[in-house]
Amino acid sequence: MVRSDPSTFTRDWALRWVRGSVESYLLGRTSLEVVEGRVRRAVESYGVSPEEVSTKVQTALFMLANAMIVHEALAASGAVKGLQPLSGIDRRNPIEWLKQEWDKVLATDYEPIFRPALEFIKR
Repeated sequence: MVRSDPSTFTRDWALRWVRGSVESYLLGRTSLEVVEGRVRRAVESYGVSPEEVSTKVQTALFMLANAMIVHEALAASGAVKGLQPLSGIDRRNPIEWLKQEWDKVLATDYEPIFRPALEFIKR
């Protein structure tokens, strides 16, 4: 049953639910089938459009990809002391590893690139 007039709170909650599901999938904690089901539920039951979901996912992926590209360039150039290349990522805890490495970058500069990406992975 599709709700015709979902509240802003409900729609925002549903979008955060989808975003968290995508994050969990990227970390290998949630199956793609579960994510697809949650997206379908958000669209069918909470008044979220497929375009809104697509925009949220694309924005998040672009932000993370951009930070990772700059991370690699900074690590290769030695511009940030002690910054490890992404090949050194701790596969058991990639989010914590990225937080530590990106804190090194932020101590130097690059706030517009790394602050939003870091805030995203901290959620």
